[in-house]
Amino acid sequence: MDEKRYFLYIFYENDLFCKFQCRGDDINILYEEYGKDLIVDGFKKNMNLKDIIHISKNFLKRIYKLKKECYKVRASDYMICLSCVMALYKLNEYPLNDIILLKKKNLLKV
Repeated sequence: MDEKRYFLYIFYENDLFCKFQCRGDDINILYEEYGKDLIVDGFKKNMNLKDIIHISKNFLKRIYKLKKECYKVRASDYMICLSCVMALYKLNEYPLNDIILLKKKNLLKV
Protein backbone atom coordinates (compact mmCIF):
# COMPACT_ATOMS: atom_id res chain seq x y z
CA MET A 1 0.00 0.00 0.00
CA ASP A 2 1.32 3.38 -0.97
CA GLU A 3 1.71 5.70 2.02
CA LYS A 4 0.48 9.23 1.69
CA ARG A 5 3.11 11.92 2.05
CA TYR A 6 2.50 15.25 3.69
CA PHE A 7 4.48 18.41 4.24
CA LEU A 8 4.53 19.96 7.70
CA TYR A 9 5.04 23.73 7.61
CA ILE A 10 5.93 25.48 10.85
CA PHE A 11 5.57 29.23 11.15
CA TYR A 12 7.21 31.39 13.80
CA GLU A 13 6.37 35.09 14.20
CA ASN A 14 4.34 34.98 10.96
CA ASP A 15 7.31 33.74 8.89
CA LEU A 16 7.90 30.28 7.49
CA PHE A 17 10.34 28.75 9.94
CA CYS A 18 10.87 25.25 8.57
CA LYS A 19 9.33 22.53 6.43
CA PHE A 20 9.39 18.77 6.96
CA GLN A 21 8.11 15.72 5.14
CA CYS A 22 5.92 13.40 7.17
CA ARG A 23 3.84 10.31 6.52
CA GLY A 24 0.55 11.21 8.13
CA ASP A 25 -1.73 14.11 8.84
CA ASP A 26 -2.44 13.40 12.52
CA ILE A 27 -0.75 15.98 14.73
CA ASN A 28 -0.97 13.71 17.79
CA ILE A 29 1.02 10.99 16.05
CA LEU A 30 3.65 13.59 15.17
CA TYR A 31 3.76 14.59 18.84
CA GLU A 32 4.27 10.97 19.88
CA GLU A 33 7.06 10.61 17.33
CA TYR A 34 8.94 13.85 17.99
CA GLY A 35 7.80 15.83 21.03
CA LYS A 36 7.07 13.24 23.68
CA ASP A 37 10.72 12.31 24.24
CA LEU A 38 11.61 15.94 24.92
CA ILE A 39 9.07 16.17 27.75
CA VAL A 40 9.96 12.74 29.18
CA ASP A 41 13.70 13.55 29.16
CA GLY A 42 12.96 16.83 30.92
CA PHE A 43 11.10 15.01 33.67
CA LYS A 44 13.96 12.49 33.99
CA LYS A 45 16.33 15.42 34.60
CA ASN A 46 14.05 16.73 37.39
CA MET A 47 12.75 19.67 35.38
CA ASN A 48 9.23 20.95 35.78
CA LEU A 49 6.93 21.95 32.93
CA LYS A 50 7.72 25.63 33.35
CA ASP A 51 11.43 24.94 32.74
CA ILE A 52 10.75 22.72 29.73
CA ILE A 53 8.53 25.40 28.19
CA HIS A 54 11.09 28.14 28.87
CA ILE A 55 14.01 26.18 27.38
CA SER A 56 11.99 25.14 24.30
CA LYS A 57 10.83 28.69 23.60
CA ASN A 58 14.36 30.07 24.02
CA PHE A 59 15.78 27.47 21.64
CA LEU A 60 13.17 28.31 19.00
CA LYS A 61 13.87 32.01 19.42
CA ARG A 62 17.63 31.49 19.08
CA ILE A 63 17.37 29.36 15.93
CA TYR A 64 14.86 31.79 14.39
CA LYS A 65 17.26 34.66 15.07
CA LEU A 66 20.11 32.76 13.39
CA LYS A 67 17.93 32.07 10.36
CA LYS A 68 16.81 35.70 10.08
CA GLU A 69 20.45 36.86 10.21
CA CYS A 70 21.24 34.47 7.31
CA TYR A 71 23.49 32.12 9.29
CA LYS A 72 23.53 28.47 8.32
CA VAL A 73 21.36 26.31 10.53
CA ARG A 74 22.08 22.60 10.72
CA ALA A 75 19.43 20.02 9.90
CA SER A 76 19.79 18.57 13.39
CA ASP A 77 18.87 21.97 14.86
CA TYR A 78 15.72 21.99 12.73
CA MET A 79 14.83 18.52 14.03
CA ILE A 80 15.25 19.77 17.59
CA CYS A 81 13.00 22.71 16.67
CA LEU A 82 10.40 20.24 15.45
CA SER A 83 10.59 18.42 18.79
CA CYS A 84 10.25 21.71 20.66
CA VAL A 85 7.24 22.77 18.59
CA MET A 86 5.49 19.43 19.08
CA ALA A 87 6.15 19.51 22.82
CA LEU A 88 4.94 23.12 23.09
CA TYR A 89 1.86 22.26 21.05
CA LYS A 90 0.94 19.45 23.43
CA LEU A 91 1.45 21.77 26.42
CA ASN A 92 -0.84 24.38 24.76
CA GLU A 93 2.02 26.87 24.44
CA TYR A 94 2.30 26.89 20.62
CA PRO A 95 -0.71 27.93 18.53
CA LEU A 96 -2.10 25.28 16.23
CA ASN A 97 -2.72 27.82 13.46
CA ASP A 98 1.09 28.16 13.06
CA ILE A 99 1.35 24.48 12.06
CA ILE A 100 0.09 23.49 8.62
CA LEU A 101 -0.08 19.97 7.16
CA LEU A 102 -0.53 19.75 3.39
CA LYS A 103 -0.72 16.66 1.23
CA LYS A 104 2.09 16.29 -1.28
CA LYS A 105 0.76 16.40 -4.82
CA ASN A 106 2.37 14.53 -7.67
CA LEU A 107 1.92 16.47 -10.86
CA LEU A 108 2.07 14.41 -14.00
CA LYS A 109 2.99 16.08 -17.26
CA VAL A 110 0.98 14.95 -20.25
